[in-house]
Amino acid sequence: MWTQLYVGEDPVGGPEQVDGSFQTISQFKRAVKQLWAHDLKHVDAPRLSVHSSGNERNEKNALEVDLELSGYVTSKNMPLVVVAPLPPSEGVIVFIMFLAV
Repeated sequence: MWTQLYVGEDPVGGPEQVDGSFQTISQFKRAVKQLWAHDLKHVDAPRLSVHSSGNERNEKNALEVDLELSGYVTSKNMPLVVVAPLPPSEGVIVFIMFLAV
C-alpha cells in the first residue's frame, strides 16, 4: 500500500510502499510503525490515524481501525495518509519536572 507519513503537520519524505498482507487498518498501522520505526519511536501504533487521502486528513476523517483494506487501491500519487502526533517537547518535559519538584 502506498503511504504518506506525517508527523504533526509535516510530511516525512515522500510516499513509500508498505508491504504486507493487511486485513484491517489496525494491522496496517503496525506495519507503518515498523517501516518508520525511527520517526515513530515516540508513538505506539494505535495512536496513528489513517486517512484515505490528504483531503480526508485535513478534514480529520480517520478510517476506523476495523475497516477492511481489501477495497482500497493506492498509488504513489494517491497514497493512504498516516498521521502521528508530534513527539513531546523536551522543554515541556523539563517544565513539568520543575513543577513536580
